[in-house]
Amino acid sequence: MEALLSKNTTMETKFESFLGNLEEPDWMIELRKSAFTLLKEISLPDSKLESWRKVNLSNFSLDSLLSTNRKICSFSINTDLIAANEFASVDSFDKVYIENTFKTLIEKNKANFFALLNLSFFEIGILAKVPANTSIVEPILLNVNYPHGESSFSPLLIWKLEKNSNSSIYEKMNSLPSEEFNLINPLSYIEMENGAKSTFVTIEDFQDSTFHFRNLITNQGLDSELKLYHFNLGGYKGKTLVVNDLNGENANIKAIGATTLSKREFQDIEFTISHFASRTDSNLKFKTVVKDKSHHIFTGNLYIPKASFHVTASQVNNNLTMSRTARAESMPKLEVFADDVKCSHGATVGEVNAEQLFYLMSRGLTENESRFLIIEGFLKEILDLVTVEEIQNLLITRLTEKLYN
Repeated sequence: MEALLSKNTTMETKFESFLGNLEEPDWMIELRKSAFTLLKEISLPDSKLESWRKVNLSNFSLDSLLSTNRKICSFSINTDLIAANEFASVDSFDKVYIENTFKTLIEKNKANFFALLNLSFFEIGILAKVPANTSIVEPILLNVNYPHGESSFSPLLIWKLEKNSNSSIYEKMNSLPSEEFNLINPLSYIEMENGAKSTFVTIEDFQDSTFHFRNLITNQGLDSELKLYHFNLGGYKGKTLVVNDLNGENANIKAIGATTLSKREFQDIEFTISHFASRTDSNLKFKTVVKDKSHHIFTGNLYIPKASFHVTASQVNNNLTMSRTARAESMPKLEVFADDVKCSHGATVGEVNAEQLFYLMSRGLTENESRFLIIEGFLKEILDLVTVEEIQNLLITRLTEKLYN
């Protein structure tokens, strides 16, 4: 009880100091306060919570990492075909939308410590809208700049994909090299109205001094189609929660991702796909390569309530270990209460195939060259789906270079 009281006192002091350094309209301040009211009532997640039982945060000090300075943040977007504005500069119509969305996020995450932390302390909030009945051929690239010299960064990004729109979106997060630990805690929310179609690529490129906690939430309407690609390129220790709600009939999602970990990196990624409407489809595939003493955990949650029917869902997780000391775990969890469904899941964990290695080396390649080709082939199925050459080259370079440093 004393520890919780002490935590709350420290958090309240930081929050008051943070608010004092802001120059925001009253309605934004009130939204932050509503999130903080819930935040101060819950504790930092620990092993008592099923979702966090393998995430060791014993050396994580929020008190030292959470900055209360007002950070000067900026973002860049490569097209004027969509409207992208910081919260404080939106018109009255979008203000109401942000307020309603914020309240939805608070309600959905009232027990999610790091989501509430973001909603209380976000440094930059961006609303990006893809107009209705438009098809944008050019990929939309959004970069959010990490403030130099700061210990923490929590961007809040809301994407509104209006009805019958079609777009490809690339959202990139990165941290700067640092000798001290830092914290990145982004939250992205994607609302897809009826008939919207999108390819959404999220890239986390973090340094080995970064604690990273990521919440990515999607809400799909009738006849919507989402291809969601998630790539983690490193970081000291992190937990990613991807929550996908299929709320309209005939909605479908194809969720794909990959990561490579080395040294002592730890990453726990958890997908939750909920089929709240009938005639919905989901396909989840994730690949991982680990080496040295790194540790990766993949959890795939599938939920189909009794009222949903004609649902098709599958999930596959493939893991490749390059060192006996590296660990990769896979935990599929299916809650299926409906009868008229088709569900499947699969998981593999294995080392580099000795016969493949021998074959390549017998053709004159070195052992390292042979391993590189095997790993590249393992990841190629997913990397080939990224259609922007610049981004694909970045992913190939970053995912493979880690394994040979």
